[in-house]
Amino acid sequence: MARAKSQPISPDNPQERIEEHPAFLLGKHPTEDSFLLAAPPGSGKPVGVVIPSLLRYPDSVVVHDPIKDSKL
Repeated sequence: MARAKSQPISPDNPQERIEEHPAFLLGKHPTEDSFLLAAPPGSGKPVGVVIPSLLRYPDSVVVHDPIKDSKL
């Protein structure tokens, strides 16, 4: 099975990529806990999980992103 390459969000329309490939909910917890997302390089973590979550979350978020893929 071929792995899909992640594409950056369009600077003109940030919703474009999300509408094309909507995010899915991996899990939900009723408290304000932290979580760790780990996957191999190039697997689409920022585009598939991090950025859609940041765009939909109504409050403040702290993101540790050493390569700056999730900067909005």
